[in-house]
Amino acid sequence: MSTFTERQQRRTKLAGTLLFLEIRATSMPEVLRIVNDTKNWTSNGVEYIGVPFEFKAPDDKAGQTPRAQLVMATGGASITEDLEALAPNELLQGRLMLADRANPDLYQRVWTLPMTNVSTGNGQATAQLGVEHFMRQQACLLRFNEFTAPGLF
Repeated sequence: MSTFTERQQRRTKLAGTLLFLEIRATSMPEVLRIVNDTKNWTSNGVEYIGVPFEFKAPDDKAGQTPRAQLVMATGGASITEDLEALAPNELLQGRLMLADRANPDLYQRVWTLPMTNVSTGNGQATAQLGVEHFMRQQACLLRFNEFTAPGLF
């Protein structure tokens, strides 16, 4: 049996790749599990819903932080309901797993994707990827001033 790398470097691929995506949030009751395909797949005993999605590369604009975007179809009403039920400015944690169609239980690569600014409309959902949300937070969550520590001032 050939390895994942050998199968991907062939001119005629016998099996393609699968991208599994798990989306978690504190307000979501269950983990949203999707796979970039038109049919459902089972990986490691867990079923993933077949939903086509893609990643848009960041725009190269001066004065703006480049951010990649996740765009996915929301064919099912349950995905739209889960995403619309999120609290404003809630951070989602995504886990992207790359696998081979010949062996979907073995993940070749795993990436962690923080997601912000989730929006739905026109049959698709978009989310911005990156750690900019963390980088723009203030360093000290509690600052000493005359209101938080009146005896010091």
